[in-house]
Amino acid sequence: CGAETRVGRALDAAADLRAELSSIAVIDGAQVVAGTVEPSPAEVDSILALFQDRDEAMVNGIAFAGNRFDTHRFYPDAGLVYGRRGDSNSGEGVCVHRVRGADGGGGGRVLLVVFTYALPTLSARAIPLVQKFAQANLVH
Repeated sequence: CGAETRVGRALDAAADLRAELSSIAVIDGAQVVAGTVEPSPAEVDSILALFQDRDEAMVNGIAFAGNRFDTHRFYPDAGLVYGRRGDSNSGEGVCVHRVRGADGGGGGRVLLVVFTYALPTLSARAIPLVQKFAQANLVH
């Protein structure tokens, strides 16, 4: 979704992301503006609430692309909440990366980049790739 937008075109061109990630969605407000999947409205609502309360994020987990992931890490100052589902042989990770995008007025709107990755890709590989993509394409 969103392939006709600037962000969608950047996602399409990001071969390193396509090689490492299972899915990705960029959320601006309550709207999915680009991605390979479109989370449901209920999933978007729960994703938007993730950074509000650590305990709630840990208890409720992360709902994305029809799956529920256990939350393992909560770093609001770094704009990261991430976790996993499955086991050590067939696990899948998820991360929500919060960034301030350009809004033309200098204040910057909040964008959320939600993505999943499957073994052998780990958070240590996937998160820096998405942070680099976000810095280059969402933050101006």
